[in-house]
Amino acid sequence: MDLVRIFLIACAGRAAFALITGLLAKRKGRIVALWAVAGAMVWVVALVGLAFFHNLKDITDDQQAASRKREKVFCGILIGVGSLGLVCQLLGF
Repeated sequence: MDLVRIFLIACAGRAAFALITGLLAKRKGRIVALWAVAGAMVWVVALVGLAFFHNLKDITDDQQAASRKREKVFCGILIGVGSLGLVCQLLGF
């Protein structure tokens, strides 16, 4: 029973981090679902990374396209690293 309780607490914590990161991404006009997943995986790095991405409303259309591409690559890396960390935790490494 203790293992289930720990698992539920960990899931609730990740959900909270996902919500916070997703809300901040929405404020900046970014892809909310992508940032929420990245925030759930590696929340500190996602928050710092999100701070360095410009608000999409403040940049030109050409810059927006390039920024979206960088955003997807950055979040993809975070999700990959977070998934690897999660697998290592589950396997006991």
